[in-house]
Amino acid sequence: MTNFLIDSVSPLALVMVGQPELRSTLQMRLFKPITQRMNVRYHLGGLDREETRKYIEHQLETAGAKHPIFTAEAIDSIYGHTRGIPREINNVCTACLLDAVVRKKS
Repeated sequence: MTNFLIDSVSPLALVMVGQPELRSTLQMRLFKPITQRMNVRYHLGGLDREETRKYIEHQLETAGAKHPIFTAEAIDSIYGHTRGIPREINNVCTACLLDAVVRKKS
């Protein structure tokens, strides 16, 4: 369908969105015909340290937190471990919160 042209305009635009692993997968020789047809590529990198802090605070506020839960040092550690990738930030923060609940820590 993407090879078919009507008045030199393609009737179909395909947008591929995926996790970072998609880039590696598309580099395989098997997918070369697909990558040759890609006109625009963009890789969204991780958040920086300040954006990570704001992201965590926003997520906690959305969940109903009334006061800060993670210290600045904890946020720095989270950033260092996750490289600012939101999915990983979520996983680490969730694990930390669950661990605090199990250990009955605030």
